[in-house]
Amino acid sequence: MKKFKFDYEVEKAKLADDNDEFLDNLNDELEVAKKNIRQAVHHLKLEEYLEAGFKKLDDIEKEYRDFHERNIKLIQTHPSLINAFYAECEKEILLKFELMEDEK
Repeated sequence: MKKFKFDYEVEKAKLADDNDEFLDNLNDELEVAKKNIRQAVHHLKLEEYLEAGFKKLDDIEKEYRDFHERNIKLIQTHPSLINAFYAECEKEILLKFELMEDEK
């Protein structure tokens, strides 16, 4: 149970780390796009930079959605984690109230 929970936590942390790294890169690219928009002198360039900025915003939104989708899939692959936790709690309570003999 502890190894199973540890593996789950490791997978969850890896997803979060990958997401943070990817979002940091996208945010850096968005900052460049915002700088280009502010400094555009020609309206054609401004349109080009606006499109690039909106694309970065779309990429950020997509990454958030993908991250949450990956998290949901990870949780769905570990449903027995909750059942095992409750079974362990139930066993501990039964042992404390001496309703079950300790298996040694």
